[in-house]
Amino acid sequence: MQNDKYIASILIEGIILEDLKRDKKLEKIIDDDQITSLIVNVNSPGGTVVGSEKIYNILRKISMKKPVVIVMGTLAASGGYLISLGGDYIISH
Repeated sequence: MQNDKYIASILIEGIILEDLKRDKKLEKIIDDDQITSLIVNVNSPGGTVVGSEKIYNILRKISMKKPVVIVMGTLAASGGYLISLGGDYIISH
């Protein structure tokens, strides 16, 4: 078993909906010691309040243990903007 460290990356695109599978994957990042930080690429016009708020809350939990960097793509409106606020750093063009 290797102890290689790495940066995790996730893409949030399209309409943001509630997604338990995605949320569980994100929550695993919190306690995964091999992951040193997280990059979240956001390209979304928004979506549901519940779906967006769940991602935001998980990103805040992750950021308590490791840096979360948000990269805003072409669209980061409404729920995409809310998600972006969950990071420690925002990169936007």
